[in-house]
Amino acid sequence: MSESKRCIKCLSLQPVENFPWQRQHRARINMCRECRNKYQREWLAKRKAERDGKTLGQTVLSINRAKSSSTIEAILQDTVAEFGGWAGFVTAWTRYIKDLRKQPRRKSKKLADFFTCVIRMMEAPQPPTPVLEDDELADLIMDQVRQLIVDHPEIVAIAAEAVCVDDKSAPDTVL
Repeated sequence: MSESKRCIKCLSLQPVENFPWQRQHRARINMCRECRNKYQREWLAKRKAERDGKTLGQTVLSINRAKSSSTIEAILQDTVAEFGGWAGFVTAWTRYIKDLRKQPRRKSKKLADFFTCVIRMMEAPQPPTPVLEDDELADLIMDQVRQLIVDHPEIVAIAAEAVCVDDKSAPDTVL
């Protein structure tokens, strides 16, 4: 008969196999896998929000110290790039503004200049995305793979091992 354990989050009785190992103590943790995964996702999301808020707070301080609108625009471009584009920036900024609403308000002309730059950059025409035919796309991917192999030859050995594990036929040599 298999052992069972009670999860401290959902209070369900489950087989011991559903509880991951805690390596430091060489014992199983007290949360089932599902509850642990949910807890970790929430914890990571909270940490990301804290980091994003700190980054945006530093951006606002930089904007307040900026001497010209060109400096503000450069700060904006760096910040947008740091968040992986406009979508990430807008998501983080929205969360940051919601958190700021809980604090006393301060007016800043430089922050208004920052918003003007944001609006101007968002309204600026974006370069068109190139449309590639299937052959062109295949050639582009192959060129990038070749360059990756040249830059990192150890990847070839790792990939060969991964492929050979499935079909159990290891090659004699790896190119």
